[in-house]
Amino acid sequence: MPHRSGPLTTGVFVQTDHFHEVARGRLKLRAEDGRGCLIAYMREDRPEERQSEYFVCEADPESMRTVLDSVLDAGPSLTKQRHLLLLRHTRIHLDEIQDLGRFVELETVLDDTDSWNPHEEHVEVVEALGLADAPRIAGAYVDLLAKRSGGK
Repeated sequence: MPHRSGPLTTGVFVQTDHFHEVARGRLKLRAEDGRGCLIAYMREDRPEERQSEYFVCEADPESMRTVLDSVLDAGPSLTKQRHLLLLRHTRIHLDEIQDLGRFVELETVLDDTDSWNPHEEHVEVVEALGLADAPRIAGAYVDLLAKRSGGK
C-alpha cells in the first residue's frame, strides 16, 4: 500500500498516463486511485544522464482530461505499476509498463541546498544498484510503445 508523505509517495501503485500532443516538451495527465496530476516536462531525448524540468498541477483526472481533450490532440496512454523507493534525493522507480516490460528509472531531485552534488549522488545510486552497464533508453515509455506498435 502506498505511503504518502507530502509530495512524495513510496510504495506500490498503479498509474495511467494520458499524453497530449504539444509544441514542445511533453504533457501528460497522470491518473492514480481517482486522483490526478497534470505534468508538463522538458528533457532531451538521449540515453545518457540528463536534466529534466517539470511542473505539476494536481487535478481531478476526469475533468482535466475532458478539458485537455477539448483543445489538444490526444496522444497515447499507458498504464504502469510503479514501486517507488527514496534514497536521499533520488527517487528509484521500479516500473512494469503494460505491453512493454520492466524498467528502472532514477530521478535525482535538485533542491535549494548546495551542500551536495546531484551528479555524484546519481552516479553512486547507479553503481549501488549495479546499473552502470545497463542499457538506457533515450525517450519516454510512450515512445517505446509507439515504436512497438509501428508509430513514430
